[in-house]
Amino acid sequence: MEQKQQMNINIDPSVKPFYADDVAIACFIKQEKGKKGKEAKEGNVSLIFLEALGQSVVTRVTISKTTAKALASILKTNIEELEKKIDSDEEMSNQPQLYDTASSNYIR
Repeated sequence: MEQKQQMNINIDPSVKPFYADDVAIACFIKQEKGKKGKEAKEGNVSLIFLEALGQSVVTRVTISKTTAKALASILKTNIEELEKKIDSDEEMSNQPQLYDTASSNYIR
């Protein structure tokens, strides 16, 4: 079982979020010849967030394959938790909450 790490992230409330109602994904494979002639491959994933009404790209974020796997895991967990909270009778605040963070441990 994966052990969760606490990350202290200060989210500046003055930074306005972008709204996107659609997303596209593009995967890229970078291939290079190494020093010994052996080919090295690296995979990256681009998340392209779109605003459908204006038919425009809001932003594009490119992440490593490892970070993409961590993102998929944390999205699944947090969406399940969000659905439980929406279905409950519990009173909720309108304030955004940082539920969880995922670390790929890529550079540590």
